[in-house]
Amino acid sequence: MKKLLLIVSVAASLTTSNAIARTEGNSVGIGLMRSAADHKSSASNAIHYQDDTLSFAVNYKYSAPLGDNFYVAPGVSYNYIGTDTGAGGNDVKINHRYNARVDFGYDIKEYLAAYLMAGYSAIDYKITNASGKNSDFEYAPIYGLGLNAQLCKEWTLNLEYTYQQADLNAPGGSFSDTRLETYMVGLAYNF
Repeated sequence: MKKLLLIVSVAASLTTSNAIARTEGNSVGIGLMRSAADHKSSASNAIHYQDDTLSFAVNYKYSAPLGDNFYVAPGVSYNYIGTDTGAGGNDVKINHRYNARVDFGYDIKEYLAAYLMAGYSAIDYKITNASGKNSDFEYAPIYGLGLNAQLCKEWTLNLEYTYQQADLNAPGGSFSDTRLETYMVGLAYNF
């Protein structure tokens, strides 16, 4: 009971604080990404694939203050990944990624904020090998961190890194242990 009272007290003090976070409101953004995919086949640990591509992202977020310079920003995003790796008759393509995410951030300065991101995403992929083809979605957690630099009231520059690991089902009962990393430079319109 004491823990619950403590949590309620802290939450109430944060929501009634007079300090206003500078990162708040709606935003829509676009970004240019470098997507790096690393696949390792379960059929043979010797089969290892890598690919780096330029890709893009679009997103929507709503940022709400949590108290003294802290904010939370739930949102959704779409990423065109476009990686295509393969060797020895195996081909792994990651086409798209759909994300539901929450950013937990801190306004460092009036124009600069840092955040940690966590979420869940659906990865649209296709694997082709000697056993056939498999197109499917794999659902996996996604993590990241980033910086927002406010250029003016309406525009924000964004730098972001994300990491994700998933097992993609391949034909013939094997799977591909996949690590996907993205590095993004984006621009968001705040309203």
